[in-house]
Amino acid sequence: MPAFDANGLEIPSPKEEDLEHICELDGQFDECCYYIEFHDELLDRRAISGGLGLVPTKAWNAGERHPIGNGKSGHTRIDKIGKWALKVEGNWGQIPII
Repeated sequence: MPAFDANGLEIPSPKEEDLEHICELDGQFDECCYYIEFHDELLDRRAISGGLGLVPTKAWNAGERHPIGNGKSGHTRIDKIGKWALKVEGNWGQIPII
């Protein structure tokens, strides 16, 4: 799926030789978990969700009130930086690969 910049121009995909190998999996395992976050002062949580086609675990734009931590305390705050985060965990054969 192609990506586009703010001007609507397609962003070229990186070449295989430009990618950094960060891990290698071997063997068998039953469960898996991954977590991805984006932080930025100009972050647009709806644009990220729409671009990825995913619903975040947590997300807010800068200046929006949001729960602190896991939200159980009921406390909230307003940050200068937006956040979009997705946590996926479960059985290996049942989680989406992004």
